[in-house]
Amino acid sequence: MKSSIKEEMLFSVGEVCKQTSITRKTLFYYDKIGLLKPAERTRTQQFKRYDSGGLDRLRKILEYRKAGLNIAEIRHLLDDPGADRLRILNGAMHRFLDQKAGIDQEIRNLEALVREEKSLTVP
Repeated sequence: MKSSIKEEMLFSVGEVCKQTSITRKTLFYYDKIGLLKPAERTRTQQFKRYDSGGLDRLRKILEYRKAGLNIAEIRHLLDDPGADRLRILNGAMHRFLDQKAGIDQEIRNLEALVREEKSLTVP
């Protein structure tokens, strides 16, 4: 544990997963890619411990993931104090709007095919 005037509580992998409803695999992946490092670690994966700052960071990661941001965007938002946060968030928004427009077009194309198929099969 960290030495300080007031010892900070550390949370095990299991506790972190339970508190945040994520899997161990996800938590280990975030560690592997350097997005979320434990405050303390021993020889095995089971003995990683996270402090309250790590939990706060994880909650922010999960919030960004829920909004659809990719890992690179999340890393930039969390690790670059000079990041243009609004530009990053707007960039993600525009990416999703473009994807939505493409999906909307695919739906219209499918609807046309369904109408065409119905007209061919109705006596």
